[in-house]
Amino acid sequence: MTLRQTLAGLMLLVLSVTISGCGARNTQAPPTGSITIKPTSISWAVSVLPATYTYESELMTVAVSGSNGLPLAGVYVTLTLDLSSSTSTSPVMNMYTLNPLTNPTTAVPLSSPVELKTDNNGNVVVWIYMATGNGVAYKGYLNAVSGALSTQASITVTCTPSGGTTCP
Repeated sequence: MTLRQTLAGLMLLVLSVTISGCGARNTQAPPTGSITIKPTSISWAVSVLPATYTYESELMTVAVSGSNGLPLAGVYVTLTLDLSSSTSTSPVMNMYTLNPLTNPTTAVPLSSPVELKTDNNGNVVVWIYMATGNGVAYKGYLNAVSGALSTQASITVTCTPSGGTTCP
């Protein structure tokens, strides 16, 4: 095998690996862009009563923009929903693309982490569904990552005493 044949084969191999990788990666936000979550925090103050769980849901929007401030459509964002390390109970906290309170039969919980693509307005919209009542108190976070960009929103449920009953 000549040097020319070896180099041609090597170049063909590098080109084929490069081409096979094209399109295989999901589009991520550029490092000069921005990623935000609105609202940046949610807080529910819940009475210790009733002694059963109730549920709340809140719409949250993750927006991805380029360095020029314009929304970026078709960008993949990885979302995770995490309880803080200081949380000692195991309340329910899930993400949905439909409001589970108004669409209970069609809303399906998303796994965490989940990768979703921004719409034509550069947004990913999710519903956060959290257990409240029964004296629960905890803090969680919605984390959003795209490329080198990341942001976080806090979600807090606090217990307030009621009718002489104290929070655990």
